[in-house]
Amino acid sequence: MEFQLINQDGVYPNSIEIGSLSIFAPNLKSRIDLRIEIENYLREKYKPGVYQGPAANEISQYLFSFYNTEFKKNITLIDNPFFIYFTLFQSDLASRIHNQFRTNKLDKNQARYWEKNGPLFRRTLSYLLDEMILQFEFPNMPNQTFVESLIDFDRLFLLSEKAIEYSVISNEIYYLNKSYKVKINPEGSEFFIESIKTKQSKKYSQLHEYYVNQTSIDSSLREKYINGKPYEQDWIKHGSFLNNSFKTSVGLTYHEFMYLLTTICLSTNPINSEKDIPLVHKDEFFNDLSRQFDITKDQINLFFDGLTLRKQHLDLNKRSFRKFKQSYRVGKRPFLEICKSDGTFLTWSNELIKERLNFLDNDFIFKTLPSEWNNKTISLAVNRISNDAGKWFEAQVKYNLLQMGFFGDQIKDKITSKNGGLNCLDVGGFEFMRNHQKGQPATSILV
Repeated sequence: MEFQLINQDGVYPNSIEIGSLSIFAPNLKSRIDLRIEIENYLREKYKPGVYQGPAANEISQYLFSFYNTEFKKNITLIDNPFFIYFTLFQSDLASRIHNQFRTNKLDKNQARYWEKNGPLFRRTLSYLLDEMILQFEFPNMPNQTFVESLIDFDRLFLLSEKAIEYSVISNEIYYLNKSYKVKINPEGSEFFIESIKTKQSKKYSQLHEYYVNQTSIDSSLREKYINGKPYEQDWIKHGSFLNNSFKTSVGLTYHEFMYLLTTICLSTNPINSEKDIPLVHKDEFFNDLSRQFDITKDQINLFFDGLTLRKQHLDLNKRSFRKFKQSYRVGKRPFLEICKSDGTFLTWSNELIKERLNFLDNDFIFKTLPSEWNNKTISLAVNRISNDAGKWFEAQVKYNLLQMGFFGDQIKDKITSKNGGLNCLDVGGFEFMRNHQKGQPATSILV
């Protein structure tokens, strides 16, 4: 029998259309059922009223504890690797939708929906994948036929989503301290609990919203002001620093390394459903790559060690909601290792690999490497990239200042350069600027 997802009531998962894609969304009944459950749980301990500061934080922790405890309990009921494939497929779709959002290919309603819900949706999928790898392996399921599951994926997803949501609220309270207020409303109210916006909490919410949406805003702004190609996307330039060090460490130049990852994506069949998520025997896969690229098995292992997420990683590096930049997660390590009775396997989402390729160059700029690759030769090359990125940024600032009529120099040189250009070594050294626009008197500015 072909595998299908159903919840406790025998209802198949809901989906919504965004752009040209159909993606999972918990149905309304599942949300209402969970709301009733959590409201009853809250009222067992807290009465209607306004709670502030530590009391508000206590309530958020109480609700977070419920969602996270129930999530941990429910995820241990999963008895089939299909759930990893299904969640990976949803991650693949979410990445595609996010690309459509960033490139303004969604209509206004869809863009508004994704702007509000997309970041939490993607974090929820990432957390689900982490926990699936962490909680269980599949020793007795080599190639068994999928059967209908009684696991309520709607409930599992919502518990994960709410755990993350309340961790964000807890972070907000943590930073705002005594200024944060929550109100528990009387029974029968539209909302059983809500936050009361204070002056400080409004500022925090605006800052958080700005942070969440800044990626797409930055993309459009950068195109207007960058002169030439963005440095973090210039992998040819990065390769000039990294090729030799990568060749020494993993037997491939950096450019060959990027080509290998690209080849894996191109060689994978199009992913149009969870059935298309690749699953390869790790040893056989590595042997094929070793022969194809004429490098040793040890070098292939080292190459993939920096890109693979394993149960041991998550055992040693527990997920922390307050620590956002964690290296042992799906976004940083897109290949997931699954242990089964007939061997060790790798599975992945093509779109997550592409995202990793895009952000890998950023990591080199900010010196955040996988620990497995962080040897002396690569570290020296990465330092050179980081320094070069700084010089590129300074040149961009100089270029844009010149377009606005700003000329400058270090104060020790007393005057602007004779040809009207900038001759100081770096922008950080500016102490004197002169703004001279046509038809207006020059204005001197100290910086």
